[in-house]
Amino acid sequence: MGGSSSHEPASGGSGCSSSEMSDKEELLGISMKLDSSIDATKADLSKTNLLKLSDDIGNFAESATGYVDNVPATSRFQFRSLLNKLEQQSRELRSNSVGKSNPSQDTGIPAKLCGDIQATVRDLVTVIQR
Repeated sequence: MGGSSSHEPASGGSGCSSSEMSDKEELLGISMKLDSSIDATKADLSKTNLLKLSDDIGNFAESATGYVDNVPATSRFQFRSLLNKLEQQSRELRSNSVGKSNPSQDTGIPAKLCGDIQATVRDLVTVIQR
């Protein structure tokens, strides 16, 4: 009788694109929080702030890694390269903050790293927004 009418065609990519959009928006939101976290850390380069920033970077990198399949194929290599660079900078930041008993003695390295990290995050956001 009407048995075949219950087999409606799949909705195609519409479900995928809406979840991709929310992933993208979520990732951009995380990047904005990270950006303000970097600014706050630049203002106060305490050991606690540096370690918290390193954790925030790790969270962003983890989210961005999950998003890599949504990046256009032509930009994937650049995206992965930027992610690797960000993770390297995060490790550097952590080792600089842990290695010194008083990081305020030499604020040049962490401050420069914060600027470099901010530039890398902006580059990643540029690729995400394409």
